[in-house]
Amino acid sequence: MIFLILAALTLLYLFHLFYWKRRNLPPGPLPLPLLGTLYMFTEDCKPGYKLWEKLRSQYGPVYTFWMSSLPMVLVTDWKLIKQHFIKDGGNFVGRPEFPINMEIRKGPYGIIDSYGNRWVQQRRYAIHILRDFGLGKNLMEEK
Repeated sequence: MIFLILAALTLLYLFHLFYWKRRNLPPGPLPLPLLGTLYMFTEDCKPGYKLWEKLRSQYGPVYTFWMSSLPMVLVTDWKLIKQHFIKDGGNFVGRPEFPINMEIRKGPYGIIDSYGNRWVQQRRYAIHILRDFGLGKNLMEEK
């Protein structure tokens, strides 16, 4: 009885992973549980950009790459990039929240992980501090 329940739960999880989560996303390589499609970096595709070229030729200019359980939609055509990020940029604002950031930093804090007003404030503060330490000053010319 327990075996049947575990088997049913496993089948539900696999259905969720391989079909339900992928149904509204562009095509891409089949993700593995826990790894996503990161296993593809172990293939003989060195340097790394060769992998992206291979995926583009196989799936087209827009495809999905899975970083563990997080889908990343990659756009590799210049016209599509211009359309999506310049004309429809408001739809693509933000960065993904990685679980490790939530665990270590308790949120998307820092110049790299933040965006919007928080990013503007932190960038201003960082530039102010760096200028106090000499960023942008040509100290050799002053001496």
